[in-house]
Amino acid sequence: MSYQPVTPTQEQLSELEQKHGDLLVLSGGKRSPYTLVFRRPNRQETIGYKLHVKKDSTTASEALLKRIAVFPPKAELEQLLETYGFAADFCINHESFQDFVGLASEADLK
Repeated sequence: MSYQPVTPTQEQLSELEQKHGDLLVLSGGKRSPYTLVFRRPNRQETIGYKLHVKKDSTTASEALLKRIAVFPPKAELEQLLETYGFAADFCINHESFQDFVGLASEADLK
């Protein structure tokens, strides 16, 4: 069974916002019609990501996304990542995502 992308309703987004606070909604393009909704990572998740990225940036990015994604539900997220293998890279490299989670870019560090 292949993954069928689902977009959250406004009601779902309102519920998620009440539960998690600030949210970031990222959508893929025409060829990758998925929508992901993220909450901000907490301090422990941020530290864990920084330690993990030194060992393996690819799995660190995917692990962070899985931890802070609030839509779609976890089982669907796994299917989405299986179907759209570059979704994690798209998100982690997206300027809006980096700003939202507080990732410093190389330009910021100069």
